[in-house]
Amino acid sequence: MTQPELDQIIAQGEDYKIEFKRGLNTDFKKELIAFANASGGRIFVGIDDDGSVPGVNINNRLRTKAQDFASQCDPPVHINLEAFNNILIVTVPEGSNKPYRCTNGFYIRVGAISQKLRTEEIIDFIQNEGRIRFDEQWQPKANFSEDFNQPLLDSFLTKGKITPLLDFENILMNLGVVKQDNGIPIFNNAGILFFTADPVAVLPQAYVSCVAFKGTGKADILDQKDFSENIILNIENTLKFLERHLNKSARIEGIRREDILEIPIVALREAVVNAVTHRDYLETGARVMVEIFPDRVEISNPGGLPKGLNKNNFGKISLTRNPLIASLLHRIGYIEKLGTGISRMRNAVAETGLPEPQFSFDDFFSVTFVREYEAVSAAVNEAVKKFGEKFGVKFGVKFGIGKKRAVRIGEMVKEIHGETGFLIEAFATKHNISKRQVEKDIQLIIKEGWITFTGAPKTGKYVCTENGKTQIEELQQ
Repeated sequence: MTQPELDQIIAQGEDYKIEFKRGLNTDFKKELIAFANASGGRIFVGIDDDGSVPGVNINNRLRTKAQDFASQCDPPVHINLEAFNNILIVTVPEGSNKPYRCTNGFYIRVGAISQKLRTEEIIDFIQNEGRIRFDEQWQPKANFSEDFNQPLLDSFLTKGKITPLLDFENILMNLGVVKQDNGIPIFNNAGILFFTADPVAVLPQAYVSCVAFKGTGKADILDQKDFSENIILNIENTLKFLERHLNKSARIEGIRREDILEIPIVALREAVVNAVTHRDYLETGARVMVEIFPDRVEISNPGGLPKGLNKNNFGKISLTRNPLIASLLHRIGYIEKLGTGISRMRNAVAETGLPEPQFSFDDFFSVTFVREYEAVSAAVNEAVKKFGEKFGVKFGVKFGIGKKRAVRIGEMVKEIHGETGFLIEAFATKHNISKRQVEKDIQLIIKEGWITFTGAPKTGKYVCTENGKTQIEELQQ
Protein backbone atom coordinates (compact mmCIF):
# COMPACT_ATOMS: atom_id res chain seq x y z
CA MET A 1 0.00 0.00 0.00
CA THR A 2 1.23 3.48 -0.88
CA GLN A 3 -0.16 6.86 0.12
CA PRO A 4 -1.47 7.63 -3.41
CA GLU A 5 -3.23 4.25 -3.45
CA LEU A 6 -4.84 4.95 -0.07
CA ASP A 7 -5.86 8.46 -1.16
CA GLN A 8 -7.51 7.00 -4.25
CA ILE A 9 -9.45 4.43 -2.21
CA ILE A 10 -10.65 7.09 0.25
CA ALA A 11 -11.68 9.35 -2.64
CA GLN A 12 -13.69 6.54 -4.24
CA GLY A 13 -15.40 5.65 -0.96
CA GLU A 14 -16.98 2.43 0.27
CA ASP A 15 -18.25 -0.03 -2.29
CA TYR A 16 -18.75 -3.73 -2.97
CA LYS A 17 -15.13 -4.56 -2.02
CA ILE A 18 -14.19 -1.72 0.35
CA GLU A 19 -15.40 -1.06 3.93
CA PHE A 20 -14.28 1.68 6.34
CA LYS A 21 -14.35 1.10 10.13
CA ARG A 22 -13.41 3.64 12.78
CA GLY A 23 -12.37 0.86 15.14
CA LEU A 24 -12.83 -2.82 15.99
CA ASN A 25 -16.12 -3.87 17.56
CA THR A 26 -18.44 -6.86 17.32
CA ASP A 27 -19.85 -5.55 14.00
CA PHE A 28 -16.44 -6.35 12.57
CA LYS A 29 -17.43 -10.03 12.36
CA LYS A 30 -20.47 -9.11 10.26
CA GLU A 31 -18.22 -7.38 7.72
CA LEU A 32 -15.81 -10.33 7.69
CA ILE A 33 -18.45 -12.91 6.83
CA ALA A 34 -20.20 -10.59 4.35
CA PHE A 35 -17.00 -10.34 2.32
CA ALA A 36 -16.23 -14.06 2.72
CA ASN A 37 -19.73 -14.96 1.48
CA ALA A 38 -19.35 -12.63 -1.52
CA SER A 39 -16.17 -12.02 -3.51
CA GLY A 40 -13.83 -10.91 -0.76
CA GLY A 41 -12.78 -7.37 0.05
CA ARG A 42 -10.78 -5.11 2.33
CA ILE A 43 -11.67 -3.46 5.63
CA PHE A 44 -9.76 -0.28 6.50
CA VAL A 45 -9.76 0.07 10.29
CA GLY A 46 -9.05 3.67 11.32
CA ILE A 47 -11.10 5.36 8.58
CA ASP A 48 -14.58 6.79 9.22
CA ASP A 49 -17.54 6.34 6.87
CA ASP A 50 -17.12 9.96 5.74
CA GLY A 51 -13.51 9.31 4.68
CA SER A 52 -11.86 11.09 7.61
CA VAL A 53 -8.87 9.28 9.11
CA PRO A 54 -8.81 9.31 12.93
CA GLY A 55 -6.52 6.28 12.80
CA VAL A 56 -5.97 3.53 15.37
CA ASN A 57 -3.13 2.47 17.61
CA ILE A 58 -1.71 -0.55 15.81
CA ASN A 59 -0.17 -3.02 18.24
CA ASN A 60 -0.20 -6.76 18.94
CA ARG A 61 -3.37 -6.43 21.00
CA LEU A 62 -5.28 -4.96 18.03
CA ARG A 63 -3.93 -7.61 15.66
CA THR A 64 -4.88 -10.40 18.07
CA LYS A 65 -8.37 -8.97 18.49
CA ALA A 66 -8.89 -8.95 14.71
CA GLN A 67 -7.70 -12.57 14.42
CA ASP A 68 -9.95 -13.59 17.35
CA PHE A 69 -12.99 -12.08 15.64
CA ALA A 70 -12.11 -13.96 12.45
CA SER A 71 -11.73 -17.28 14.28
CA GLN A 72 -15.10 -16.79 16.04
CA CYS A 73 -16.91 -16.86 12.68
CA ASP A 74 -18.42 -20.18 11.63
CA PRO A 75 -16.51 -21.52 9.82
CA PRO A 76 -13.47 -19.39 10.71
CA VAL A 77 -12.61 -16.67 8.18
CA HIS A 78 -9.06 -16.41 6.92
CA ILE A 79 -7.72 -12.84 6.96
CA ASN A 80 -4.48 -11.03 6.15
CA LEU A 81 -3.38 -7.98 8.16
CA GLU A 82 -1.33 -5.06 6.91
CA ALA A 83 -0.42 -1.89 8.79
CA PHE A 84 -0.07 1.37 6.92
CA ASN A 85 0.68 4.43 9.05
CA ASN A 86 -2.13 4.38 11.64
CA ILE A 87 -4.53 2.24 9.58
CA LEU A 88 -5.01 -1.52 9.85
CA ILE A 89 -5.90 -3.03 6.48
CA VAL A 90 -7.75 -6.34 6.80
CA THR A 91 -7.92 -8.33 3.57
CA VAL A 92 -10.70 -10.93 3.43
CA PRO A 93 -10.45 -13.43 0.57
CA GLU A 94 -13.57 -14.94 -0.91
CA GLY A 95 -14.44 -17.90 1.29
CA SER A 96 -13.90 -21.43 0.05
CA ASN A 97 -16.35 -22.93 2.55
CA LYS A 98 -19.51 -20.85 2.18
CA PRO A 99 -21.82 -19.90 3.77
CA TYR A 100 -20.18 -18.16 6.73
CA ARG A 101 -22.06 -16.84 9.74
CA CYS A 102 -21.47 -14.97 12.97
CA THR A 103 -23.54 -14.85 16.16
CA ASN A 104 -25.95 -12.38 14.51
CA GLY A 105 -26.61 -14.54 11.46
CA PHE A 106 -25.57 -14.79 7.81
CA TYR A 107 -24.51 -11.70 5.87
CA ILE A 108 -23.45 -11.02 2.30
CA ARG A 109 -22.04 -7.96 0.58
CA VAL A 110 -24.58 -6.04 -1.52
CA GLY A 111 -23.14 -2.86 -3.01
CA ALA A 112 -21.56 -0.88 -0.18
CA ILE A 113 -23.49 -2.58 2.63
CA SER A 114 -23.45 -5.94 4.41
CA GLN A 115 -26.98 -7.34 4.14
CA LYS A 116 -28.42 -10.00 6.42
CA LEU A 117 -29.82 -13.09 4.73
CA ARG A 118 -33.23 -14.48 5.60
CA THR A 119 -33.89 -18.19 6.09
CA GLU A 120 -35.10 -18.84 2.54
CA GLU A 121 -32.20 -16.84 1.14
CA ILE A 122 -29.73 -18.89 3.18
CA ILE A 123 -31.23 -22.11 1.81
CA ASP A 124 -31.00 -20.81 -1.77
CA PHE A 125 -27.48 -19.59 -1.11
CA ILE A 126 -26.39 -23.05 0.04
CA GLN A 127 -28.15 -24.78 -2.86
CA ASN A 128 -26.64 -22.48 -5.47
CA GLU A 129 -23.15 -22.00 -4.07
CA GLY A 130 -20.60 -22.62 -6.76
CA ARG A 131 -22.60 -20.81 -9.45
CA ILE A 132 -20.27 -18.62 -11.51
CA ARG A 133 -20.67 -14.89 -11.08
CA PHE A 134 -20.51 -13.74 -14.64
CA ASP A 135 -19.38 -10.18 -13.95
CA GLU A 136 -16.41 -11.28 -11.81
CA GLN A 137 -15.20 -14.03 -14.15
CA TRP A 138 -11.80 -13.23 -15.67
CA GLN A 139 -11.84 -12.94 -19.44
CA PRO A 140 -8.83 -14.45 -21.25
CA LYS A 141 -10.32 -13.67 -24.68
CA ALA A 142 -9.79 -9.94 -24.21
CA ASN A 143 -6.52 -8.19 -24.99
CA PHE A 144 -6.23 -5.41 -22.43
CA SER A 145 -3.73 -3.28 -24.35
CA GLU A 146 -5.95 -3.34 -27.46
CA ASP A 147 -9.41 -3.33 -25.90
CA PHE A 148 -9.11 -0.84 -23.01
CA ASN A 149 -10.73 2.49 -23.87
CA GLN A 150 -9.32 5.41 -21.87
CA PRO A 151 -12.14 7.88 -22.69
CA LEU A 152 -14.69 5.44 -21.25
CA LEU A 153 -12.74 5.31 -17.97
CA ASP A 154 -12.41 9.11 -17.96
CA SER A 155 -16.16 9.43 -18.47
CA PHE A 156 -16.82 6.93 -15.66
CA LEU A 157 -14.59 8.84 -13.23
CA THR A 158 -16.28 12.12 -14.16
CA LYS A 159 -19.77 10.69 -13.66
CA GLY A 160 -18.70 9.21 -10.32
CA LYS A 161 -16.94 12.45 -9.28
CA ILE A 162 -13.77 10.43 -8.66
CA THR A 163 -10.47 12.30 -8.87
CA PRO A 164 -7.82 10.05 -10.48
CA LEU A 165 -4.79 9.94 -8.19
CA LEU A 166 -3.22 6.78 -9.66
CA ASP A 167 -2.43 5.43 -13.11
CA PHE A 168 -5.36 3.88 -14.95
CA GLU A 169 -4.34 0.25 -14.30
CA ASN A 170 -4.36 0.74 -10.53
CA ILE A 171 -7.66 2.60 -10.71
CA LEU A 172 -9.18 -0.32 -12.63
CA MET A 173 -7.78 -2.78 -10.09
CA ASN A 174 -9.29 -0.76 -7.23
CA LEU A 175 -12.62 -0.83 -9.08
CA GLY A 176 -12.35 -4.63 -9.14
CA VAL A 177 -12.35 -5.06 -12.93
CA VAL A 178 -8.66 -5.80 -13.62
CA LYS A 179 -6.02 -8.08 -12.14
CA GLN A 180 -2.37 -8.74 -12.94
CA ASP A 181 -1.49 -12.16 -14.34
CA ASN A 182 2.28 -12.57 -14.62
CA GLY A 183 2.58 -8.82 -15.03
CA ILE A 184 -0.12 -8.62 -17.69
CA PRO A 185 -3.42 -6.85 -16.87
CA ILE A 186 -6.56 -8.91 -17.49
CA PHE A 187 -10.17 -7.71 -17.57
CA ASN A 188 -13.04 -9.53 -15.97
CA ASN A 189 -16.43 -9.45 -17.71
CA ALA A 190 -17.56 -6.33 -15.84
CA GLY A 191 -14.45 -4.56 -17.10
CA ILE A 192 -15.26 -5.63 -20.66
CA LEU A 193 -18.79 -4.25 -20.35
CA PHE A 194 -17.76 -0.89 -18.88
CA PHE A 195 -14.34 -0.04 -20.28
CA THR A 196 -14.12 -1.42 -23.82
CA ALA A 197 -15.73 0.18 -26.87
CA ASP A 198 -16.82 -3.10 -28.46
CA PRO A 199 -17.87 -5.54 -25.72
CA VAL A 200 -19.76 -7.81 -28.15
CA ALA A 201 -16.45 -8.77 -29.77
CA VAL A 202 -15.80 -10.77 -26.59
CA LEU A 203 -19.34 -11.08 -25.17
CA PRO A 204 -21.67 -11.35 -28.20
CA GLN A 205 -24.78 -11.44 -25.97
CA ALA A 206 -24.05 -8.04 -24.39
CA TYR A 207 -26.31 -5.85 -26.49
CA VAL A 208 -29.78 -4.32 -26.32
CA SER A 209 -32.38 -4.74 -29.08
CA CYS A 210 -34.99 -2.00 -29.46
CA VAL A 211 -38.01 -2.38 -31.73
CA ALA A 212 -41.00 -0.11 -32.38
CA PHE A 213 -44.04 -1.80 -33.89
CA LYS A 214 -46.78 -0.22 -35.97
CA GLY A 215 -49.57 -2.28 -34.38
CA THR A 216 -50.21 -4.10 -31.12
CA GLY A 217 -48.71 -7.29 -32.58
CA LYS A 218 -45.22 -7.96 -33.94
CA ALA A 219 -46.04 -8.22 -37.64
CA ASP A 220 -45.12 -4.69 -38.78
CA ILE A 221 -41.85 -3.14 -37.61
CA LEU A 222 -41.70 0.65 -37.62
CA ASP A 223 -38.12 1.08 -36.40
CA GLN A 224 -35.40 -1.22 -35.07
CA LYS A 225 -31.98 -0.61 -33.53
CA ASP A 226 -29.39 -2.81 -31.80
CA PHE A 227 -27.05 -1.09 -29.34
CA SER A 228 -23.75 -2.86 -28.74
CA GLU A 229 -21.44 -0.27 -27.20
CA ASN A 230 -20.36 -0.22 -23.56
CA ILE A 231 -23.03 -0.76 -20.91
CA ILE A 232 -23.47 2.96 -20.12
CA LEU A 233 -23.88 4.03 -23.75
CA ASN A 234 -26.31 1.14 -24.28
CA ILE A 235 -28.46 2.50 -21.47
CA GLU A 236 -28.38 6.07 -22.82
CA ASN A 237 -29.04 5.07 -26.45
CA THR A 238 -31.93 2.83 -25.40
CA LEU A 239 -33.52 5.73 -23.52
CA LYS A 240 -33.12 7.98 -26.57
CA PHE A 241 -34.87 5.34 -28.69
CA LEU A 242 -37.76 5.26 -26.21
CA GLU A 243 -37.99 9.06 -26.17
CA ARG A 244 -38.16 9.17 -29.99
CA HIS A 245 -41.09 6.78 -30.14
CA LEU A 246 -43.22 7.86 -27.18
CA ASN A 247 -45.62 10.80 -27.13
CA LYS A 248 -44.63 14.04 -25.46
CA SER A 249 -46.66 16.88 -24.04
CA ALA A 250 -45.36 20.39 -23.47
CA ARG A 251 -45.33 22.18 -20.14
CA ILE A 252 -44.58 25.91 -20.20
CA GLU A 253 -43.11 27.59 -17.14
CA GLY A 254 -42.43 31.26 -17.84
CA ILE A 255 -40.38 31.35 -21.04
CA ARG A 256 -39.13 27.80 -20.54
CA ARG A 257 -40.69 24.85 -22.33
CA GLU A 258 -40.35 21.31 -20.98
CA ASP A 259 -41.34 18.18 -22.90
CA ILE A 260 -43.02 15.57 -20.69
CA LEU A 261 -42.88 11.95 -21.83
CA GLU A 262 -46.15 9.98 -21.62
CA ILE A 263 -44.39 7.30 -19.52
CA PRO A 264 -42.11 8.95 -16.93
CA ILE A 265 -38.48 8.88 -18.00
CA VAL A 266 -37.57 8.01 -14.38
CA ALA A 267 -39.54 4.77 -14.63
CA LEU A 268 -38.13 3.89 -18.05
CA ARG A 269 -34.57 4.56 -16.89
CA GLU A 270 -35.03 2.31 -13.85
CA ALA A 271 -36.41 -0.46 -16.06
CA VAL A 272 -33.56 -0.26 -18.58
CA VAL A 273 -30.87 -0.07 -15.89
CA ASN A 274 -32.49 -2.99 -14.07
CA ALA A 275 -32.50 -5.06 -17.27
CA VAL A 276 -28.81 -4.61 -18.12
CA THR A 277 -27.74 -4.96 -14.48
CA HIS A 278 -29.62 -8.09 -13.49
CA ARG A 279 -29.84 -10.04 -16.74
CA ASP A 280 -28.33 -13.52 -16.87
CA TYR A 281 -25.29 -12.95 -19.07
CA LEU A 282 -24.51 -16.66 -18.90
CA GLU A 283 -27.50 -17.11 -21.22
CA THR A 284 -25.64 -16.39 -24.45
CA GLY A 285 -28.56 -16.93 -26.80
CA ALA A 286 -30.67 -14.04 -25.53
CA ARG A 287 -30.41 -10.29 -25.04
CA VAL A 288 -32.18 -7.40 -23.39
CA MET A 289 -35.28 -6.47 -25.41
CA VAL A 290 -37.13 -3.14 -25.51
CA GLU A 291 -40.38 -3.36 -27.49
CA ILE A 292 -42.69 -0.40 -28.13
CA PHE A 293 -46.30 -0.95 -29.21
CA PRO A 294 -49.08 1.63 -29.60
CA ASP A 295 -50.66 0.41 -26.35
CA ARG A 296 -47.66 -0.64 -24.23
CA VAL A 297 -43.89 -0.77 -23.71
CA GLU A 298 -42.23 -4.07 -22.75
CA ILE A 299 -38.68 -4.26 -21.38
CA SER A 300 -37.31 -7.75 -20.75
CA ASN A 301 -34.08 -9.52 -19.92
CA PRO A 302 -33.06 -13.19 -19.74
CA GLY A 303 -32.78 -14.81 -16.33
CA GLY A 304 -35.95 -14.21 -14.35
CA LEU A 305 -35.51 -13.24 -10.69
CA PRO A 306 -32.12 -13.83 -9.04
CA LYS A 307 -32.00 -16.65 -6.52
CA GLY A 308 -33.36 -15.53 -3.16
CA LEU A 309 -36.06 -13.35 -4.67
CA ASN A 310 -39.67 -14.35 -5.27
CA LYS A 311 -43.00 -12.67 -5.99
CA ASN A 312 -43.56 -11.97 -2.29
CA ASN A 313 -40.30 -10.16 -1.53
CA PHE A 314 -39.76 -8.73 -5.02
CA GLY A 315 -39.18 -4.98 -4.79
CA LYS A 316 -38.63 -5.14 -1.02
CA ILE A 317 -35.10 -6.54 -0.72
CA SER A 318 -32.05 -6.39 -2.93
CA LEU A 319 -30.25 -9.41 -4.32
CA THR A 320 -28.37 -9.05 -7.56
CA ARG A 321 -27.14 -11.61 -10.04
CA ASN A 322 -24.23 -9.35 -10.99
CA PRO A 323 -23.04 -7.51 -7.87
CA LEU A 324 -19.99 -5.90 -9.44
CA ILE A 325 -22.01 -4.45 -12.33
CA ALA A 326 -24.53 -3.12 -9.81
CA SER A 327 -21.77 -1.62 -7.67
CA LEU A 328 -20.16 0.15 -10.64
CA LEU A 329 -23.49 1.60 -11.80
CA HIS A 330 -24.19 2.69 -8.22
CA ARG A 331 -20.87 4.56 -8.14
CA ILE A 332 -21.88 6.75 -11.08
CA GLY A 333 -25.45 7.36 -9.94
CA TYR A 334 -27.27 5.07 -12.38
CA ILE A 335 -28.46 3.07 -9.38
CA GLU A 336 -29.39 5.46 -6.56
CA LYS A 337 -29.83 2.94 -3.77
CA LEU A 338 -29.81 -0.81 -4.15
CA GLY A 339 -33.24 -2.35 -3.69
CA THR A 340 -35.29 0.82 -4.35
CA GLY A 341 -35.53 0.84 -8.16
CA ILE A 342 -38.83 -1.05 -8.39
CA SER A 343 -40.46 1.29 -5.87
CA ARG A 344 -39.26 4.36 -7.79
CA MET A 345 -40.61 2.82 -10.99
CA ARG A 346 -44.03 2.21 -9.47
CA ASN A 347 -44.20 5.62 -7.77
CA ALA A 348 -43.24 7.54 -10.91
CA VAL A 349 -45.94 5.79 -12.95
CA ALA A 350 -48.55 6.25 -10.20
CA GLU A 351 -47.99 10.03 -10.24
CA THR A 352 -49.09 10.17 -13.89
CA GLY A 353 -52.33 8.27 -13.27
CA LEU A 354 -51.28 5.44 -15.60
CA PRO A 355 -51.95 1.80 -14.59
CA GLU A 356 -49.27 0.19 -12.42
CA PRO A 357 -46.48 -1.51 -14.40
CA GLN A 358 -46.84 -5.28 -14.65
CA PHE A 359 -43.96 -7.67 -13.91
CA SER A 360 -43.38 -11.28 -14.90
CA PHE A 361 -40.63 -13.52 -13.55
CA ASP A 362 -40.32 -16.72 -15.55
CA ASP A 363 -37.20 -17.54 -17.58
CA PHE A 364 -37.25 -13.87 -18.55
CA PHE A 365 -37.84 -10.92 -16.27
CA SER A 366 -40.08 -8.35 -17.92
CA VAL A 367 -41.89 -5.14 -17.07
CA THR A 368 -44.82 -3.82 -19.10
CA PHE A 369 -45.86 -0.15 -19.07
CA VAL A 370 -49.36 0.63 -20.32
CA ARG A 371 -49.78 3.52 -22.75
CA GLU A 372 -53.06 5.40 -22.82
CA TYR A 373 -52.45 5.75 -26.47
CA GLU A 374 -55.96 6.08 -27.91
CA ALA A 375 -56.83 9.40 -26.27
CA VAL A 376 -53.28 10.74 -26.37
CA SER A 377 -52.63 9.80 -29.99
CA ALA A 378 -56.01 11.13 -31.13
CA ALA A 379 -55.37 14.49 -29.47
CA VAL A 380 -51.84 14.72 -30.84
CA ASN A 381 -52.87 13.71 -34.36
CA GLU A 382 -55.73 16.21 -34.33
CA ALA A 383 -53.35 19.02 -33.31
CA VAL A 384 -50.89 18.01 -36.03
CA LYS A 385 -53.62 17.90 -38.69
CA LYS A 386 -54.99 21.32 -37.72
CA PHE A 387 -51.54 22.84 -37.91
CA GLY A 388 -50.97 21.18 -41.29
CA GLU A 389 -54.16 22.73 -42.65
CA LYS A 390 -53.15 26.22 -41.46
CA PHE A 391 -49.66 25.77 -42.88
CA GLY A 392 -51.03 24.61 -46.24
CA VAL A 393 -53.37 27.57 -46.58
CA LYS A 394 -50.69 30.15 -45.75
CA PHE A 395 -47.57 28.72 -47.39
CA GLY A 396 -48.71 26.43 -50.22
CA VAL A 397 -48.74 29.17 -52.84
CA LYS A 398 -45.65 30.86 -51.40
CA PHE A 399 -43.62 27.65 -51.68
CA GLY A 400 -45.05 26.90 -55.12
CA ILE A 401 -46.52 23.52 -54.16
CA GLY A 402 -49.98 21.96 -54.11
CA LYS A 403 -52.24 22.10 -51.06
CA LYS A 404 -51.98 18.37 -50.28
CA ARG A 405 -48.19 18.49 -50.17
CA ALA A 406 -48.24 21.78 -48.27
CA VAL A 407 -50.52 20.29 -45.60
CA ARG A 408 -48.28 17.24 -45.34
CA ILE A 409 -45.18 19.43 -44.95
CA GLY A 410 -47.01 21.41 -42.27
CA GLU A 411 -47.59 18.20 -40.32
CA MET A 412 -43.91 17.36 -40.73
CA VAL A 413 -42.88 20.75 -39.34
CA LYS A 414 -45.19 20.25 -36.35
CA GLU A 415 -43.68 16.83 -35.58
CA ILE A 416 -40.13 18.11 -35.91
CA HIS A 417 -41.04 20.93 -33.52
CA GLY A 418 -41.17 18.28 -30.82
CA GLU A 419 -44.74 17.48 -29.97
CA THR A 420 -44.45 13.88 -31.15
CA GLY A 421 -40.90 13.36 -32.34
CA PHE A 422 -40.08 12.77 -36.02
CA LEU A 423 -38.93 9.69 -37.94
CA ILE A 424 -38.68 9.58 -41.73
CA GLU A 425 -39.79 5.93 -41.94
CA ALA A 426 -42.82 6.45 -39.71
CA PHE A 427 -43.86 9.63 -41.52
CA ALA A 428 -43.59 7.92 -44.92
CA THR A 429 -45.75 5.02 -43.72
CA LYS A 430 -48.32 7.34 -42.17
CA HIS A 431 -48.79 9.31 -45.42
CA ASN A 432 -48.28 6.37 -47.80
CA ILE A 433 -45.37 8.01 -49.59
CA SER A 434 -41.78 6.99 -50.22
CA LYS A 435 -38.87 7.87 -47.95
CA ARG A 436 -37.40 9.69 -50.95
CA GLN A 437 -40.45 11.96 -51.10
CA VAL A 438 -40.15 12.69 -47.38
CA GLU A 439 -36.50 13.64 -47.92
CA LYS A 440 -37.51 16.00 -50.75
CA ASP A 441 -40.05 17.67 -48.46
CA ILE A 442 -37.38 18.03 -45.79
CA GLN A 443 -34.99 19.70 -48.24
CA LEU A 444 -37.70 22.19 -49.20
CA ILE A 445 -38.29 23.42 -45.65
CA ILE A 446 -34.56 23.44 -44.96
CA LYS A 447 -34.19 25.72 -47.99
CA GLU A 448 -36.95 27.96 -46.63
CA GLY A 449 -35.11 28.23 -43.31
CA TRP A 450 -37.66 26.42 -41.11
CA ILE A 451 -35.55 23.47 -39.96
CA THR A 452 -31.96 22.28 -39.86
CA PHE A 453 -30.12 19.06 -39.08
CA THR A 454 -27.95 18.89 -35.97
CA GLY A 455 -25.60 16.19 -34.66
CA ALA A 456 -23.76 13.27 -36.23
CA PRO A 457 -25.19 11.70 -39.44
CA LYS A 458 -26.31 8.49 -37.69
CA THR A 459 -27.45 9.87 -34.34
CA GLY A 460 -28.45 13.46 -35.11
CA LYS A 461 -31.93 14.85 -35.69
CA TYR A 462 -33.91 17.57 -37.43
CA VAL A 463 -34.80 20.60 -35.31
CA CYS A 464 -36.64 23.83 -35.93
CA THR A 465 -34.63 26.99 -36.45
CA GLU A 466 -35.48 30.15 -34.53
CA ASN A 467 -37.22 31.40 -37.66
CA GLY A 468 -39.22 28.18 -37.84
CA LYS A 469 -40.23 28.39 -34.19
CA THR A 470 -41.40 31.99 -34.65
CA GLN A 471 -43.48 31.04 -37.70
CA ILE A 472 -45.01 28.06 -35.83
CA GLU A 473 -45.96 30.21 -32.84
CA GLU A 474 -47.65 32.74 -35.14
CA LEU A 475 -49.64 29.99 -36.85
CA GLN A 476 -50.74 28.51 -33.54
CA GLN A 477 -52.15 31.79 -32.23
